[in-house]
Amino acid sequence: MSQISKAIFAVLNGAQTVTGLVGSRITPEARTQSAVLPCIVYAVNEDETSQALTGAAFRHAKIEILCVGDTAAAASSVHDVARTALQGVAGTYASVVILHCLHEKSLSNYQAPMAGETTGAFLYSAIFSVMYQN
Repeated sequence: MSQISKAIFAVLNGAQTVTGLVGSRITPEARTQSAVLPCIVYAVNEDETSQALTGAAFRHAKIEILCVGDTAAAASSVHDVARTALQGVAGTYASVVILHCLHEKSLSNYQAPMAGETTGAFLYSAIFSVMYQN
């Protein structure tokens, strides 16, 4: 798991409003087919190193937070608290200095039942731009 993944987990897991809805069901990359809902799945979609004019190095990542629920209302509620927890975050989390975290856009979707499932899942995705140093 990358350092920025650990930092994003620390922010989400440290937000009582988030854990109040999903408990410990915050996972990187993918959820299992039998995962209890609601849950959060997060992924680093892009991560690059840049140089400031001063010569200092910093990193820029695009993070996707996928909020999954058995109803649209459940997924939306998780999305709202996760978005609030991450929007504007700055500070040190899991030894990573987050300089800023900005919400770029959100999308919603429905995932039809997969093999062996009787119900589908509602998906609310939020994309964040994160500048950080580690």
